[in-house]
Parts: sequence; structure tokens; C-alpha cells
Amino acid sequence: MKQLSPKGRRLLRAIVNYLTTKRVTSKDPSTFPTYGILYSSLFPNAPAPPRVGVHLRSQGLDDLNAWTLTNPAIPKVTGLIVAASTKRPNDQFFKSHGKKPLIDDVWWQIESQKAIAFDWSPYVGSQKANSPIVVAEDLCADDLAPRVKIEVSRIVRDTKIAREVKALHNHKCQLCGNQLELSSGLYY
Repeated sequence: MKQLSPKGRRLLRAIVNYLTTKRVTSKDPSTFPTYGILYSSLFPNAPAPPRVGVHLRSQGLDDLNAWTLTNPAIPKVTGLIVAASTKRPNDQFFKSHGKKPLIDDVWWQIESQKAIAFDWSPYVGSQKANSPIVVAEDLCADDLAPRVKIEVSRIVRDTKIAREVKALHNHKCQLCGNQLELSSGLYY
């Protein structure tokens, strides 16, 4: 069995931690961890970079995916990582396993079900799976995003009053009259 790299193992720990601390169901991909959630788990104080999924590829995602490819008994756990907007893994996940997005969704659902039910404890090392923070003992300084200390001053608004004002003006901007519709069908 091919060994999993330290970065791949660190990402696997983050996924297992998510699976053991959240209610995840294979029939509902909206319960799966997103690329952003896992990035925040790996780098708690760093702002997520643009295209966080692409960044995660060099932080263990490609290693973990390759490990599942070379070890057929291991479920395709990287299929549990979904984009926040689509609630699906990126197309690269399907292609790397010789599958096609949408056409092979049943395969993805089966692999997700296997990954959720699988006993990952032999592969996550000594860390307790239900630990709230993933310990990054194998990180080197080059893996960390640079840090800057900032101070933010913001206006604290009363949300009840804001909702009432928005309703009073039919959720239209008082300056330009535009109305922003949210994906849920409600208005901002």
C-alpha cells in the first residue's frame, strides 16, 4: 500500500474531524465539507485565498486523491470535498478517477457513502478524530500563508431596525432604486 504524504494525511485528518463533529449524510452533499471549510481547518488564522480548491491541491488534496487511486480498498474520500456554490466536487475529481461529472453521479454517491462509513482511524495517526482543531505538526513555515495584524473599526447596526427599513422601502436602494435578489428568491 502506498504511503500517504504528510500533507495528504493532514487533509485527511481535517476531513475525518469534520465527519466526526458534523452531521454528514451521503444523500445530502450540502452537509459535506467545502474547500473553504477545510482550508480554514488547516490554516485557522489565514484568510482563504481566491480559488481555494486550487490552493488545496498543493496542500494535500492531490496527494490524498492519488493515494485513493493507488489503494482500491480506500474509498474516494476527496469526493466529500465540495464547492460551496455547487455542492459538488470539482470536475478534476471525476476526471482523475476516469469518471464524468453528472454522468457518474451514482458512482460519486456510492463512494461518498463508503467514505462516510469507513474507519479512518488507522490513517489519521495519533490525533483524536473528534478533536475540534486539526493539529498541523507536520507543517513547515513555507506552508503557512503570511500573517498581518489588523484592526477593524465597523459600525454595529441594529438588525431589527435594518430589516424594518428594508421592508419599508420594499428592499430597494434609497439612492438608485435597485433591488438585489438573492438565490433563495428573497431580496437583500
